[in-house]
Amino acid sequence: MQPATRCTGRLDGVRALVTRPESAAGRLARALAADGAQVHCVPAIVIAPVDDTRSLERLRDRLGEAAAAVFTSVNSVEGFFGFAPDSARHALAAALAAAPAVLAVGGATAEALRARGVAGVVTPSGRFDSEGLLACPQLDAQRVAGRVVAVVKGEGGRDLLREELERRGAEVIAADVYRRRVPDRLAERLERVRGSIDVVTVTSAEALRNLAAAAPWVPPWLARRAVVTVSERVASVARTLNLPRVSVSGGADAASIVEATVRAVAGTRVDDTRGEGARGESARAGTTLPLRERGDGGDGEH
Repeated sequence: MQPATRCTGRLDGVRALVTRPESAAGRLARALAADGAQVHCVPAIVIAPVDDTRSLERLRDRLGEAAAAVFTSVNSVEGFFGFAPDSARHALAAALAAAPAVLAVGGATAEALRARGVAGVVTPSGRFDSEGLLACPQLDAQRVAGRVVAVVKGEGGRDLLREELERRGAEVIAADVYRRRVPDRLAERLERVRGSIDVVTVTSAEALRNLAAAAPWVPPWLARRAVVTVSERVASVARTLNLPRVSVSGGADAASIVEATVRAVAGTRVDDTRGEGARGESARAGTTLPLRERGDGGDGEH
């Protein structure tokens, strides 16, 4: 994909942190920059291949029996195809396309499947997580009871999808195709940009927990910034961390996150103009104060 070049200026002067894994950060970073943001990338999670591929091999062997195949992330798509030799990938796409239903947790995951030749991918409406997938009619009990459902996912994580599908009577065959780990020197990398961030984008609950655990100063630092997440689940984790300014985007794709960032920044700017004295005068005059906080301890300006 070519870098975005059109700049609308809605995020002019806003300093945004992208915490997606390095391989996935570029598109979001370019989209934020195209709207005028100054973007810093500090991955809060690392995606690595699994060492044991037996669960994937078992899933592939039984893919032809599946009433539905479910992909929980872009990484799950890349892992599913990535372990196969080039000569076998077309056959894998054809096997998926022959399944009665192929579901993706969101638009970016669906796009990754389409790019590999899998058409007719279903995505949830409303929320982009396990709950959203389970609300899709293709996973209703009457469609999956007594049938195989293939779930392609990362190692560990939630068991809600498996548990609920099994409760509905499905035989769930899950394949772990990638693993997550905490990046090396995360606290050090955050320290370098801590005074240069107004809004933090976080696209997974695990990444948010990694951020919060990186150093004692990080949770209060996050609490003084707008935080943009991609699902209610990530937002709920943010609230348990006492982060007061949390926004949820309409999807995990770059365009949705940018729109949520614009809304979050607009709300922050309105809040910054409230008050008495000079701040009140600025608000009545229709101007806004900068997002940069003045009493931010050792953050400094970079």
